[in-house]
Amino acid sequence: MSKGQIFKVIYWITASFLIAFLLQNSIPFFWDAWLIALFLLPAAFIVKFGIAKTKPFTGVKKWLRYLFLSLISLNWGYVAITITYWYFLELKADALEKILINPFFIWMIIGFFILLEYILFKKSNSIAKETIPIYSDRKKQLFN
Repeated sequence: MSKGQIFKVIYWITASFLIAFLLQNSIPFFWDAWLIALFLLPAAFIVKFGIAKTKPFTGVKKWLRYLFLSLISLNWGYVAITITYWYFLELKADALEKILINPFFIWMIIGFFILLEYILFKKSNSIAKETIPIYSDRKKQLFN
């Protein structure tokens, strides 16, 4: 495992803790909120790798893939919240905060951490920007 991959694992574990801190107002205990945050991470990975696979497409096909990708991530977010909230945490359905099932809230959380990862781990092309192409005609000979 390379250094960059280790840093990405540390980043996503830290992101899960930050999501748990965000959800702690709606969930009674921190570790329960962290469990929901951990189950939201696969939705983030689906979006992350789905965007990479969608980039080569063009036109309507690309936008349809983005639509399906957003629906799949939202569906997984709902499944994650449902599994953790009702089965593992044994809470009642009427106690579920409305913000947890808001689709824009789920997309905003997922999108923020994917964008932050992209910004933090973007490979810079600083070497390519600093290089200067040099064209030499040293071997060129003219015969008259």
